Amino acid sequence: MSCRKDSLSSRQHGENKRENTRSAPEWKNVDSSMIQAVRYFKEDKRLQVMFTSYRIYEYYDVSEEVYEELLKAPSKGRYFLANIRGTYRYSRLS
Repeated sequence: MSCRKDSLSSRQHGENKRENTRSAPEWKNVDSSMIQAVRYFKEDKRLQVMFTSYRIYEYYDVSEEVYEELLKAPSKGRYFLANIRGTYRYSRLS
């Protein structure tokens, strides 16, 4: 799967609209020097990552297994760099 940054146009706006109509999952704070918190949208396999810079990125088509492995990883940053960044399509949300 190739990594591609999606534009923040209609796709993101449509997803944000869906988030507003259903309850979004809670952010889960994680112990990491790189990642502040994460949340996972099981219905459409979206992973949102808030970095310690408070920038938020959304990754698409991420399996629940990858999300659970991220939460269990001794180093969230290393797991993210090895298994998520560069693997999944993404958009910067803020």
